[in-house]
Amino acid sequence: MKISDLPNIISRLFFVPKCAVCNTRLPLSHPDGVLCPICRLRYENEKTVTCPVCASVLGECLCLPPDMPKSAAHKMVKLVSYHPGAEDASADMIFALKHHATTDLLRFFADELALRLLPVVNGKEHFVVTYPPRGRKALRHDGYDHAASLASALGRRLHLPALSLFRRRYAGQQKKLSRTARLAAARAGYTLRRNASVKGKRVILVDDICTTGATLTALAKHLRASGAREIVFAVIAVTSARA
Repeated sequence: MKISDLPNIISRLFFVPKCAVCNTRLPLSHPDGVLCPICRLRYENEKTVTCPVCASVLGECLCLPPDMPKSAAHKMVKLVSYHPGAEDASADMIFALKHHATTDLLRFFADELALRLLPVVNGKEHFVVTYPPRGRKALRHDGYDHAASLASALGRRLHLPALSLFRRRYAGQQKKLSRTARLAAARAGYTLRRNASVKGKRVILVDDICTTGATLTALAKHLRASGAREIVFAVIAVTSARA
């Protein structure tokens, strides 16, 4: 055991770590406090899906989904393919992140994304991290904004500022909308904050899942209109139809 591991172990004395997928109790000395060995293997297998554009392993490519406008961003970092309704380990992990994330789970995904973003940010300046804010109803229900927390954790991992650049007007749940309705809601539902300054900056836009790409595309348009130099999407998963 390393001395640097002590804070995590001490915190786990009060909050016993359990597998985010199967809820199995994990040892206090567990390296990440997130997945048991069996579920870790499932998660790693889910990362071996290949990109339909470049045929590389999904987590190693930087392609945008085939039907996302190429003007939306320069690159997209993603970890896994998301299958709605499937019993995937990654789906359970994303659900846990949305509704009752632990520090260990936030750190886990931040580390996973940071590992893939390091080649993108190395040697470049003026990068910032931001996110699409959650609606008020979701905030009241879960008590926190998982995208904001993930962006903050990712910013710390990459030593970059994590900024709240957007305001959300649309308060409903986009998952209940059709693709066309999502696009319309996203265009009208977000605005840049008055004090947001992105001119000349490179922006990493973080979210959990890219479903239709409507939200990310809409936010990217706001960033481009305000002078952002480069936009990189960073998501945990893309839906299987878009992977």
